[in-house]
Amino acid sequence: MLGIALGLASSLSFGISDFLAGITARRVGTLAVLLFSMVVYFALAVLWIVVSGTGAPTASQVGYAAAAGVGVGIGLAAFYQGLAVGTMSIVAPIAATGVIVPIVAGIVGGEDPGLVRSLGMASAVVGIVLAVRGPRAPGGSRVVDARRSIVYAVIAALGFGTFYWLVSPASETSLPWTLLICRTITLPVVIGVVVVAGASLRRALERRAIAATCAIGALSLAAIWSYAEGTRHGDLAVVAVASSLYPAVTTVLARYRLGERLTAGQQGGVLAVLLGIVLMAAG
Repeated sequence: MLGIALGLASSLSFGISDFLAGITARRVGTLAVLLFSMVVYFALAVLWIVVSGTGAPTASQVGYAAAAGVGVGIGLAAFYQGLAVGTMSIVAPIAATGVIVPIVAGIVGGEDPGLVRSLGMASAVVGIVLAVRGPRAPGGSRVVDARRSIVYAVIAALGFGTFYWLVSPASETSLPWTLLICRTITLPVVIGVVVVAGASLRRALERRAIAATCAIGALSLAAIWSYAEGTRHGDLAVVAVASSLYPAVTTVLARYRLGERLTAGQQGGVLAVLLGIVLMAAG
């Protein structure tokens, strides 16, 4: 039971974090949210290492962690931008389909994905297609921001998927060090982009925005910790399924806090994506 509870806690933390990231990015900008939440995450990862006294990773694991950091950095930037300009109820589930990447990597390496995971991938793809078929604007053209947000969501899925694929070999001896290295790689890049782009951080320094970005960073790290601990206390497949439900949390919050409305086809698409995520996690 503890493993399932921790898996659900991971979903809840990720789901709330994603929702907060979306609404905060709309108010203060994607780069500001990315920068400040990464700083908080980095600081907490350092604290985790100090408290746990975990050993340092090997050189090969550092390489995997660095590559995973590049993937998750690109994924987060695209994801937060997608949440800022699009419909969270659609963007969050599509971005979560990144679990397809390690499955495909396994297939290329000669692994058999099995019937359940194959059905999950098919369901996710069908769901994305249905979600894209949103309401038309006058004259028959699709809403530009909706299409753009789905492109961001797909890029985010590829970035997150790269992280999922590489984080396992990177974390063989130390998960905290892996997470710290991921941020060490991406944080300077984000700082550089903020400087080059001349992005304004003034609104991000308001008390409300600082509280939100601190919560985003803390909840993200808490979600990963909950998942890692859950796998130590329960069956991996069960914990993975429980922790994969986080897009549903974001979707529910967007529905009841922001009043987001989806067409019948989009609702079917979101459900198909969520089903696909669960099947892939369970396979």
